[in-house]
Amino acid sequence: MQYQPPSTLNIVYTLIILGIGAFLFTVYYIAACEKRRKQSKEKDLLVEQWINQYAFSSRISYQLKRLYVGLTDADVESALSALKSYFLVALRMPGKRLDMPSRIVDDAWHLFIVETQAYSDFCQTAFGKYLHHHPYGDGAREGSA
Repeated sequence: MQYQPPSTLNIVYTLIILGIGAFLFTVYYIAACEKRRKQSKEKDLLVEQWINQYAFSSRISYQLKRLYVGLTDADVESALSALKSYFLVALRMPGKRLDMPSRIVDDAWHLFIVETQAYSDFCQTAFGKYLHHHPYGDGAREGSA
């Protein structure tokens, strides 16, 4: 039996089928990526809400007032709110070194870290890992994460 090359029509059909397959794969892949992106964004929003609603222990407020004599409850709340904002930026920029907005926010973070179990649990929920504090002197600027 002699070899007969495929007809032009067979080649066209084969290319059409391959093209349809590639198109369907691309559509599926794009849809899957979009679904993952949407799920990730929804998760990030839930984590952001959780961080914003997190209640620091009263010991942190008490210790801040001892460090900064004359602070009002509103001042302490502002410092802790700024710490939450810092954590939100750290969530959105994983792995980046971030400067602390102020010394009092850095001190609030130090007081939070000392509450090891609460801080560890917070980090696990917010970041999925422990967020290390890198103090001044390791090549980073003072108070950077």
